Parts: sequence; structure tokens; C-alpha cells
Amino acid sequence: MRTYPAGTIIHQKDAELDYFGIVCEGYHRVINEFENGNVFMIERNDPIDFIGEVTILAGKPRTSVTIETTTPCTVLYFSRKDFEDWIAQDIHFLRLVSRKVAYKLYRSSCNRGNRLFYPPQHLLLAYFLQYIEEYQSPVVKRTREEIHEETGISVKTLNRTIRRLKEEGLVGITKGKVTMTPEQIARAKEYIGKQTCKGKV
Repeated sequence: MRTYPAGTIIHQKDAELDYFGIVCEGYHRVINEFENGNVFMIERNDPIDFIGEVTILAGKPRTSVTIETTTPCTVLYFSRKDFEDWIAQDIHFLRLVSRKVAYKLYRSSCNRGNRLFYPPQHLLLAYFLQYIEEYQSPVVKRTREEIHEETGISVKTLNRTIRRLKEEGLVGITKGKVTMTPEQIARAKEYIGKQTCKGKV
């Protein structure tokens, strides 16, 4: 069992994986780092979650992503061999792990589809609404670079889109951070609802 402070790399992309972890407390993000220095956030996970299950189930020796804590995290570790023996002997645990992997793939597929189909204005409003609901805060305490990593929208497009949203009265800006009033939240939800309906036609 280990506890990590926020901002700690639990494991690095392309590193050998000889363990399986269960995240008991805290949040972390899964990111993909590229040689050109760009970072793309695949997903943000909350407890209870697993670390290393995809790599092990795929039969690969090295990880394909980097995992970084976003809050203090407590992780319970097992050796890779113990995990492999566990899923071989316990069908219920194997089903639990498989269901978790399938859920991540399902969510990731939906998110990728949204990024391809919807314009930046829709993606950003959905991102802001999700943040405000998750953190119960009217202020989105994320830098432009962090939003870029989490949405895949370039910083240049982010700035242009946020400026447009502000001009349309859908968001506010306070000390460089995006803010939303209850009225703006209601309008943003209505806007997203209309866009989503159009996408289903």
C-alpha cells in the first residue's frame, strides 16, 4: 500500500509493468505523451479503480500510457504474477476487472466520437458543465494548457472559442478563469441539448 501526493507519476508510458494496483482513494488521470512534447488526456478516473489491468490482460510487458495523480492517491499493489493467478482462479474477479475495462473503452469511444463530431463550442460547454457539476464550483480552475490536454482542442482554438462564448453571454471570465452563473448553466444545457438532438437526426 502506497500513498502519493497530487501530481505524482505512478507509472510512465513504455515502462515495464510488473505489478497490478487498486486505487483505493483519490483521483488520477491517464495521459498519452508524444515525442513532440504534446500531452493528450485519455480519461480521468476516480476510486475504486485499477492500474495496469489493460496492459496485463493484453499480454503486453510495457505500459502504453502514463498515469498521474490529480489528488492524493492511495494504491494497493500486487505483483503481476499474483494478479494473473487471481484472475485465472476467480471468475468473479475476472468479470469485475473485464467490466471495468469495458466501461473505460465504452466511455473513451463515446468521448472520441464527440471530439470528432461536435464543434469546439459544444465540447467546451460540455466540459465546463461537467467540471462545475463534479467540483460544485462556478469557477473552472483549469489552465488553458490543462483544458487543451483534457479536451484535445488546441490552445489557439480554446482562446478563440472561450472569447466567443463570453461574447454570447454563455460564460464569464474572472481573473483569467472561466465562470458560469446558474442562468448561464441553464442556457448552456439548453444549447447542448439542441446540438445533441441535431446530431441524432
